[in-house]
Amino acid sequence: MRPGLGAFQLAALFGVAGAVCWALALVLTRKMAGELERGATTMLWSASIGLIILSALLPFSFRIPNLAQLGLALVQGVLGSLGQWLVILAHRFTPAATLAPIFYTQLLWSTLGGYLVFAALPDRWTVLGMAIIIGSGLYTAHRERVRARKRRG
Repeated sequence: MRPGLGAFQLAALFGVAGAVCWALALVLTRKMAGELERGATTMLWSASIGLIILSALLPFSFRIPNLAQLGLALVQGVLGSLGQWLVILAHRFTPAATLAPIFYTQLLWSTLGGYLVFAALPDRWTVLGMAIIIGSGLYTAHRERVRARKRRG
């Protein structure tokens, strides 16, 4: 999405909704991990919410998958579960301010994936937006570390 409404398309809201959902998931994961909730319980909640939302959308786009698609879905499920488990463990043992810069590497991985799969590189406005997001995140993480040091001593 660019500043202004000249090139706005309704589909751009999917990206915004995805970012909001990811941020909410991280906040909830952090809260549950902080309360020493079992990791399996956190994963069960995540899977249940996803099942409910995706099941509601199923009648509009269901296609019977072939064997290769089922295999890919299985691999995606296993890797997604492993990734979710690692995020839960990271939040349990590491302060959020320390984890934030690591999550910003997703922008770099997404860019690399976009180049490798679609041969697409971000334009200068996208790079500027990424730099602003990463810079503000790193500044916030640094500020929180400084505040934590002041509180301790």
